[in-house]
Amino acid sequence: MSDEEVQEHNEKSAQYNLGGDPFGNWRLVTPKMRPWEGAYARLTEKIARLMVVVNRPTVNPHDLREVLKELSVYCKIVRILYDEDEEAKS
Repeated sequence: MSDEEVQEHNEKSAQYNLGGDPFGNWRLVTPKMRPWEGAYARLTEKIARLMVVVNRPTVNPHDLREVLKELSVYCKIVRILYDEDEEAKS
């Protein structure tokens, strides 16, 4: 599962980032909010999607696995960006 998470992150990072910063897209939100807050907002969207997937009359196994994988990646991104923000404050 960890390998899948790494692959998911790398694929998304390649879609949203130019250059070497794998979290560059999150740092772009800094004028509006802290990077971890932007990632958290996306995490809450994934939670909403999970609720839709599991409350359908028949759960689609592919959709469930996909959203769970996305959630695990977003949780890690929020944690990394939050820790960076806390370190910068100290």
